[in-house]
Amino acid sequence: MEDNSPYQASRVAPAIQPPLDPVPHAISGPIRQMWILLAGLGVLIMILAIVATVSAYRVPGSSKLASSFILLIGAIVGAMYGGVAFGVYKRSRVVACMVLMLLALLLLGTLFGGAGISMGRLGFWTVSIFICVRGTLAIFRHHRFMADEKRRPPRRRLSDDPAFAPKPAALD
Repeated sequence: MEDNSPYQASRVAPAIQPPLDPVPHAISGPIRQMWILLAGLGVLIMILAIVATVSAYRVPGSSKLASSFILLIGAIVGAMYGGVAFGVYKRSRVVACMVLMLLALLLLGTLFGGAGISMGRLGFWTVSIFICVRGTLAIFRHHRFMADEKRRPPRRRLSDDPAFAPKPAALD
């Protein structure tokens, strides 16, 4: 049989919907920085809890219950940071706002705490809050960008029409 017969149905690949435009780096970059910061803080807290527990076990006469409590609290707080990092990774606006409130409370605790203010601690919290403010604003911009993309789908090109598709290769 001939492949050019007008009486045979042609084998044209179905038109594939073009994907939504990828999110620009100006939006996705601060979000990535924010969830990496939060995940890093969670891992750091867990490591510090393990180190504190191991060092408390080595001190003679120390309470094993107190060192186990330190480990438990460190694991809970580290898991909370991991959870909010996952929420930011999934671009949750509620979680991003909760992270800002948490960091603001931690900064106020650092400023008004009785331990004194070191420049390193103040600088760390300032940089952390700066990253989280940028990340939270980027999450809101991400949702607005995605809503605009859904509202305004990309225009179909004439070359996407099946009539202009190339003929498939002949089957053996």
